[in-house]
Amino acid sequence: MTARSSGDRTLGGASSWWLAAPGAAALIAGVAHAVGLARVFTEGFPPWWVVTGIVSLAALLATVVALFRVPGPRPAAVVVAAAGLFVAGGTLLVDVAVVVFLQWVADGLSNPNG
Repeated sequence: MTARSSGDRTLGGASSWWLAAPGAAALIAGVAHAVGLARVFTEGFPPWWVVTGIVSLAALLATVVALFRVPGPRPAAVVVAAAGLFVAGGTLLVDVAVVVFLQWVADGLSNPNG
């Protein structure tokens, strides 16, 4: 039996961290962005809402790149990455839907006759 380093016992060594870290960042930024999106409707646009959107998009792209670049990641790292992709991607898709809807409403209010 060979000795393993502590990195091998946790999440699968150094290579899996290249996938788990952006996945966790996407998850955290996605949740923060969802909270900001909820506050848009109750309190107006919080100043940090745009920042969390940019961080969510960057972490989402980093996670997608890592999915293709990391050789043989551990299942735990894939689960963290999948959760990050789901949350960050979902909140950014909701953002697009909200912006399109608000633009449609604004167009209708500015030109009520068609």
